[in-house]
Amino acid sequence: MRGLATVIAAGASIMLALAVVPAAAQEDPAAVAARVREQGGYPADVTVLVPEHESGGAPEGAEGAGRGPRGETSIDGERESPDPGPQVELPFARPLMDWLASVLASLSGPLGYVFLALGLAVLALVIVFFAASMRFRAPRLEASARDESVGEAAIDPLLVGTGESADALAAQGRWREAIHALFLDSLGRVGGAEGRHRSRTARELVRAIDGRRAGRAELESLLDLTERVWFGARDADETQFRDARALADAVPRGAVIEEDAS
Repeated sequence: MRGLATVIAAGASIMLALAVVPAAAQEDPAAVAARVREQGGYPADVTVLVPEHESGGAPEGAEGAGRGPRGETSIDGERESPDPGPQVELPFARPLMDWLASVLASLSGPLGYVFLALGLAVLALVIVFFAASMRFRAPRLEASARDESVGEAAIDPLLVGTGESADALAAQGRWREAIHALFLDSLGRVGGAEGRHRSRTARELVRAIDGRRAGRAELESLLDLTERVWFGARDADETQFRDARALADAVPRGAVIEEDAS
């Protein structure tokens, strides 16, 4: 029974408290403020701000003067604003923002079409430039590789060929060039036509081959014959071409030129 009485008393107290709150909310805000000042013992220069009505209207009288947001209080009717903290501003930020604002404002007028046309023109030029560079890069690389293949970068004239075969040159009666082509073919079979050897002379390449290897003596004899007909004052003949053919046939195939030989 005692527990039941306690529960009933607590429930009655809660209902009474809930019933008092709406009644107090209907009172005049000025009267509520005066009562709060009197009961709280606040000084006379303190203005008590009461919550707004739901309709948003401001309370009448001096109690509503200088009232700020709901639930705020101020002294002498002055509204207190929160401290924004330290402000950091770069010296060039404001002029830059002003300039950008003026540019954006000018773009909305006839000048905007001018800037748009200039921007599109610059973009088109950039695209054309990159497209042209990618298009002409491959032919340049192919031409460079072709020049190296024919020996234009070689320091020795004997290492520069025409690209025609020895038999084709011999058929035209160009014995001097045919003998030279036989030498280049023989040198290429032993690895002397590679790009890494173009800083050497023909004589250095032949001497880079081990003297004990088969065909080394024949290649050196072919070089001697080539030098005579290439740099000599007399033209070569068919007999010399046949001798050069026999020497070239004795040169075996295989890269035997030493990398570290000079």
